[in-house]
Amino acid sequence: MFFPLLIFSTLYISAQQMAVVSVDKNNYVYAGIGNPISIAVPGINSSEISVEATGGVINKVDDGKYSFIPSATNKVATIDVYSGSGDKKTGHGSISFRIKPIPEPDCYLGSVNLSIFPTISKSQLNSMSMLVYRSSITDIEIPVPIITKFVLSYKNEKSIFVEKSILGNKIPADLIAEISKLNEGTKVFITDIYASYNNQTQMMSSCSFIVE
Repeated sequence: MFFPLLIFSTLYISAQQMAVVSVDKNNYVYAGIGNPISIAVPGINSSEISVEATGGVINKVDDGKYSFIPSATNKVATIDVYSGSGDKKTGHGSISFRIKPIPEPDCYLGSVNLSIFPTISKSQLNSMSMLVYRSSITDIEIPVPIITKFVLSYKNEKSIFVEKSILGNKIPADLIAEISKLNEGTKVFITDIYASYNNQTQMMSSCSFIVE
């Protein structure tokens, strides 16, 4: 699963007045979630400003504050800024920006990021039974998939292939104890990971770790 990200300039100047549009948390906005955005036109009261968006939905939440939800299906999105209404409606320019995908959140076993540190010691296993996803994006709240089931497989100390289906996101204590007995260097695979995201069930990328 991917969350698209959009990159755009946060400032432009029109023939009328300068309109300032900025993302409150960083230089990006993400598709499918509400991104906090500030919009202002110097010399014009915020109550007189109106905005329109293509490629997404924008809603006013307070004076000068908006929430922009870009669509994942568009390649380009635009925010237009106006003041006044009717015959007196004046445009203050627009911003166009493009959509790019970002990777899905990283898979963690306890506090270990399996994408970066795929090796786990036997002593660590006792405190690392929870399988979770965490986003690398920290400056804005990103929805994170909640794991509902997965499959864990490995070859035991007798070289017999073992496969266990697990409901939820916690590896049972008896299975942790069994994994702790594996030979060093044994690779444990975590596959068929299903997670709940935005009221839908989605299959996530597989991950693995090596018993040290």
